[in-house]
Amino acid sequence: MIEPMLTSRTTHIAVLGDINADITLIIPSYPSEGDDCTARSLQWGSGGSALNAAVTFAVLGGHSRLLSRVGRDPTADVALRVAHQQGIDISLVQEDEQIATGTCAAIISPGGQRTMFSFRGANVAFDSRAITPELLARIHLLYLSAHALLEGSQRDAALRAVELANAQGVPIVLDLSTPAIRQCPDDIFQLLPRLWLLCLNEDELRLLLPGQDDATAITRLLRYGGRYLALKQGARGCTLASSDCRLQVAPPAVTVIDTTASGDAFAAGCAWALLHHGSIHESALLGNLLGALTATRPGAAAALPGRDELRRRLAPSLQRLLHF
Repeated sequence: MIEPMLTSRTTHIAVLGDINADITLIIPSYPSEGDDCTARSLQWGSGGSALNAAVTFAVLGGHSRLLSRVGRDPTADVALRVAHQQGIDISLVQEDEQIATGTCAAIISPGGQRTMFSFRGANVAFDSRAITPELLARIHLLYLSAHALLEGSQRDAALRAVELANAQGVPIVLDLSTPAIRQCPDDIFQLLPRLWLLCLNEDELRLLLPGQDDATAITRLLRYGGRYLALKQGARGCTLASSDCRLQVAPPAVTVIDTTASGDAFAAGCAWALLHHGSIHESALLGNLLGALTATRPGAAAALPGRDELRRRLAPSLQRLLHF
């Protein structure tokens, strides 16, 4: 089983997956098909599961390198805005001359729940030749968004990254998605023994292993060989498990405005804490806090909490997990 070896204060993390320009619409009620609905607000922002995770790692004090692709169009500037603000390394973000930047419309209904309409765009054309042994040799963690497994040369890049990371002893995090479970479940089961941490929500767990209760499904997934499993449970917090420990941890109380990016923030927070030798309980607390605070604001990457807010809300005993 791969265990992370951190030999320097700076933690280098490669994040492979989608980055998007997000359009967020907050609506008073969800219309039926063909109906008309007037939104209460509209917001453009940076988003995509990979970008959201990379920003989370950067906020926590890590050096995030983003592996993705955008188009040569105005929405690319929107997609990368928060990456520039957070000092994320985008030297390996490719530019596509023919395919537009990925764009996602998030429709937020009362209660903060989101419905997503996505165009993956240039993300799927990420050139796998960027994934080299030299790249993997310089990082402490490979964070993979499951959307990268779906199609195109991005899929080739994801599988190559897993192969090289395993060969070089780099721990791998996979944050699952419903489309990945539906389109490539066999790939997911083949990847499980190579993973250090698997993150997924309750709907994804039941889709991946239908007909099983959560406890049995968690046990079965861990038997495939992954070191840790983090189950996102929304308002009930999370369950974080390993082969010899399992804890359900409640989240802090917040007023939910928009759950976009909360799951990405949670997964990155758990991975960060475990990477820095936090206990299962401490990792659940940090993941829960990041996910909950992100849900208190509209938007995706820009909704992630800042460093001052984290310091105020994180218990003094856990301040050691923040590297800033």
